[in-house]
Amino acid sequence: RDSFIWTELRISDDLFERNGEGLKWYRIVNRQRNIYLKKVDGLFLRGRYYQWRAHLIASPDGRNAPVLGPVSLRYQLDQAPRAPLFVESAGAGDASVRLRWKKNAEHDILGYRLYYGVHSRRYDGVIGTIGGRRITNEMNGGKNFIEVELTNEVIEENMTRDAQRYLSYPLLKNNVLYYFAVRAYDSYRPDTKYNHESELSEEISIRPFAGSEIDK
Repeated sequence: RDSFIWTELRISDDLFERNGEGLKWYRIVNRQRNIYLKKVDGLFLRGRYYQWRAHLIASPDGRNAPVLGPVSLRYQLDQAPRAPLFVESAGAGDASVRLRWKKNAEHDILGYRLYYGVHSRRYDGVIGTIGGRRITNEMNGGKNFIEVELTNEVIEENMTRDAQRYLSYPLLKNNVLYYFAVRAYDSYRPDTKYNHESELSEEISIRPFAGSEIDK
């Protein structure tokens, strides 16, 4: 009677010291649910490593002490999006290709990356932006589809953004066969190693072609 218990949580994607002071504690109120949906300073309260601690406060007269019973925590892994479906060629032009695929429906989907190269399943470039914007569900190619055009200008834009330059980013040449696959990624800590990215979609191949020089 008249006693009180309150708890705190701290959580991180990186392993931290049990008694370390660098990570912030967050107070949790009674019956609080869906903590994983909460954002603090723009980041979700999620992570692989966590600590809980309870504060037990006696009654004001000191006669009654709180009792903390069994404590359980339901921990669920944050799943990556599914691989994009129905990836297909939407056309080819002079040193350019168009790709189309069905939108992902996950609530936290943020964008897509195109993987391409001149060898099947061995990709030499990754395209994540077009005109400085992420490839997102807003790039409509139909009611439930996304359609994008890949040009050498887009390739050079993404090559410039790749500071490590692990990939060669081959430019598109007419009559050369290129292979493409798509991955989706969610909104959790984008552009970091902690972001969740799907498996590769099914692979397709497209050949840029300048078209006929004879008027129809």
